[in-house]
Amino acid sequence: MRKRHLGTIAWVMVFVLLSVSSGFAQMVCTGEIFDDVTEEKAGPFCSYIEYFSTLGITGGCSANPPLYCPDNPVTRGQMAIFLTAALEGVAQKRVTGSCPSGQYISQINEDGTVDCEAGVTGPTGPQGPQGLQGPQGPAGPPGDTSALSSRIDSLEASVSSLLTQLNTLSGRVLTLETNFTSLQGSVTTLQQTVNTLSTPSSIYGEVTDAQAASAIAGASISLTPGNLSAVTSISGGYTINVPPGFYTATFSAQSFASKSAQVTVTQNAATQVSVTLSPTVSAVTQQWQTTDHANVDKAISVAVGTPHCSRCHSQQGFVAWLPQLANGDSGQLKKPDGTVADSAYLESLGITPTEVQPITCSACHNPSDNSLRLVNSIPLLPSGFGVAGMGKGAICAACHNSRNGLHDDTAGLTSYTTPHVASSLDVFMGKNAYFMSSAAPRYPHATITDTCVNCHMAPVPSPPGQGYQDLGKNHSFNGGLAGCTGCHPGVDGSSIAAVVTSQLSSLSTDISTTAMYMLNEGGEVLVRAWNPAADLYSSSSSSNSNISLSGVTITSIELLEIHGQMGFHMILSDPLDIQWTDGNWTYATREIWAQIGSIKYASDSTNVFSLGSNLPKAFWNYMLLSRGSAAAHNPIWAQDVITRTLSQDLTE
Repeated sequence: MRKRHLGTIAWVMVFVLLSVSSGFAQMVCTGEIFDDVTEEKAGPFCSYIEYFSTLGITGGCSANPPLYCPDNPVTRGQMAIFLTAALEGVAQKRVTGSCPSGQYISQINEDGTVDCEAGVTGPTGPQGPQGLQGPQGPAGPPGDTSALSSRIDSLEASVSSLLTQLNTLSGRVLTLETNFTSLQGSVTTLQQTVNTLSTPSSIYGEVTDAQAASAIAGASISLTPGNLSAVTSISGGYTINVPPGFYTATFSAQSFASKSAQVTVTQNAATQVSVTLSPTVSAVTQQWQTTDHANVDKAISVAVGTPHCSRCHSQQGFVAWLPQLANGDSGQLKKPDGTVADSAYLESLGITPTEVQPITCSACHNPSDNSLRLVNSIPLLPSGFGVAGMGKGAICAACHNSRNGLHDDTAGLTSYTTPHVASSLDVFMGKNAYFMSSAAPRYPHATITDTCVNCHMAPVPSPPGQGYQDLGKNHSFNGGLAGCTGCHPGVDGSSIAAVVTSQLSSLSTDISTTAMYMLNEGGEVLVRAWNPAADLYSSSSSSNSNISLSGVTITSIELLEIHGQMGFHMILSDPLDIQWTDGNWTYATREIWAQIGSIKYASDSTNVFSLGSNLPKAFWNYMLLSRGSAAAHNPIWAQDVITRTLSQDLTE
C-alpha cells in the first residue's frame, strides 16, 4: 500500500468516529485524560479524542506523562488499523503488544496481548514522535485494501466540504460582526443627536414702554417662518424655544407701535432680543381702555335695539339723549317727534352691531373744544330725583344712578326690579332707600364742587404697560379708599369699609333666613324656575309659575339679580326634575333659581313676597348699598339704612 499522510492524528479520530459511532455527540470535553488534549489545546477535537480513548482504541503517544500528540501525522495504513479495530468491535480491548517486522496481528487477546503470524503484512498503526507504537488493527485480507482506501477518500471529501462550509459560515459571522459594529456607530451618532436636541435653542428678552421705561405685560411676539409666538408676562419677559435658523421677530401691544427685528439663532444657544415700544395713543386713552366704558361687546349686546339701555351704553345713544335729559325728560331715548325711539331711528344713529360705539371720549366731551357736554345740574334723573351744584360730576351722575325711578317710603315699591349698576349717585346723595321716612341729611361730600372728579380722576400709577401718567387726567376712574387720607388725615378707609361690609352681610342673612321660613312654613309654593346656564325658564309666561316646591325643604338662599329682577338661588333638601321651554329636562337637581315675583302660593296664586311687604324693600336696600360703593360714598348714611332695615319685621 502506498505511503500517504491523511492529516493529523486528531483529524483521524473524527473520521473514525463519524464512520462507526453516533454516541460521541453526547460527550463533553473534560481535559482530564491527556495533558495535551483540552479545550484550549485541542479545540473541537477534544471530545472526539477522549471518546476514542474510552473505547480503548488507543492509549496515546506517551504514558507518563499521558500525551496524545494530536498534531502527529497519520498514514493511510495507520488509518486502516484504526478503522478495522473500530469496525470489528475490539475497541473495548486495550492493545499492549505488537508484532515484529514481517508479521501481522492475527489475534488481539482479552488482556491486550497479540498473536502474530507470518505473511503479507497489513497496515501498521501510526508511530508517535516519541517512538510509542499506536494500536495495531487486525490484519486485513492479504494484499487488498482498495475498498478501505475508497472509503477514506469519501471521508476526506466530506471533511473538505465541511471545511468549505465552515469557512463560509466564518465569513458570514465576520460580516455580522462588521454590521454590528456599524450599527453601534449609528446608535452612538443618534444618541449624540438626541443629546443635542435636548438642549433647545431659544429667543428670550423683555418688552418695555419707551416713554414710561416700564414693562409691557401681554405684548405679543410672533416669529416667521414657523408661526411661533409668545406673550409677555407681568414683568414684560418672554421665551420661545425655536430650531436654529434665521427669523423675523415682530413685537406688538395694544396702543403701541409694532416693531420687528431680524434674529439669528444658533444650535443650543439662547439669543436675547429685548425691545422698547412707543405708545401710539395718549395715556388717557390707554387708561380708558381698561374700563367698562371701552367695552364694545357690551355696547353691542346691551345697547343695540333698546331705547332704554342705549342711553348709557352707547356713545351715539348718550349724545342723542343728553338734550332730552337737560330738558327734564329722563325716560327712554325718544325720536325728534317725542315718541320712543324705534329700531329704524336707532339704526340711523349708528346703533347697530357694526357701528355702535361704547362710551368714548366724544360721549362726554364736545369734539370742538373738549369741554364737557353736561355740568352742574340735572333737573330729573332716571333715579327719580334731580341734582344741582355737581360741577364736572354731573356728566357722571347722568348714568351712575339706580335708573329705576324713585324708591322711598313716599313712592312705595311698584316692581321687583333691582337698582341698576352702579347706583353710586343714590348712595352719594342719601336717596332712594326704604324705612328712611325721616329725611336723612345730605352727605357732606355732595356739597363739594367737582367731587366725583376730585376722587375718581386723581393721579394714580398707571397699570403695567399702559403708558405714562398725566396728572389730573386719570381716565381709569379708579378712586379707591386710599384716597380718603388726602382730605381726612388719619382716617382708615379700609376699616370703614370692613364695618359696612359686615353689616351688609348681616342684612343679607336676615333677608335669606326670613325668606326660607316663609317658604318652608307657608304651605305649597310654586315658582317659575330659571336655568342660568341656558338662560331658559320653566314656562313661557312670567305669570305662569309651574314648579312645585311641595315636599322639599329650602336649606339656603342666596340673593341675586335675574334679568333685572330680584331673585333667589335656593338649595333644596330633595331633588326635583324640571322641564324647560325648549323641551329639555334637568333631572334630580337640588338647585333652583327664581325671580321672587314668580314665587306664589299654590292655593290662590298670590305672591309670597308682595310688593307692599317689607322683605322686597329690604332686598332693594341691600342691593342699592352693595352696588353703590356705600363704604366710600356715604358710610354714615349707609349704616343708618342697614340699622333701620334690620329693625323691621320682614314677614310683614
